[in-house]
Amino acid sequence: RRAPEQSLVVRDEDEEHADALSMHAHARSTERAYGTDLKDWQAYAASKNVPEPFFPVTPRQLRNYIASMDRRGLSVSTIRRRCAAIARLHSNEGIVSPTRHPDVTKVLRGLSRERRVAPTKKMALSPDVVVAAIQRNMSVRDRALLLFGICSAMRRSEIVSVCWREIRET
Repeated sequence: RRAPEQSLVVRDEDEEHADALSMHAHARSTERAYGTDLKDWQAYAASKNVPEPFFPVTPRQLRNYIASMDRRGLSVSTIRRRCAAIARLHSNEGIVSPTRHPDVTKVLRGLSRERRVAPTKKMALSPDVVVAAIQRNMSVRDRALLLFGICSAMRRSEIVSVCWREIRET
């Protein structure tokens, strides 16, 4: 609880700026996916008569939800992402996530072992493919981005987040 005098304090620019920065912690696509994931959790919770607001999620509820998603045939990566959405919801509220509970981690490990899902590694670009791509009729910008990404060994998300002021000539 806040003291009465604290609730009357006007927010300063630093607090507003920190809030604005935190809005960019995740990509828009991640935010959309997490929103969809939480709606699925809410629909499941409502079907099981979990009292609203369906939060915080107990480890037992989460392990049963995982089993339900498995029975529905959702992919392991989708199930893990839905668990990540629930984990982030808890961390945003400063609550320990049920995804860290031993019973939940055991169910997730069992799911992966039963489905025998190994991570699919992406093939690296071969030098021939890179040369062919650069020789195509592409803009200088696209060529520079491609070469920058290859030379820096960054992921797409890392490349697009680079600011010009962070670049140093060495």
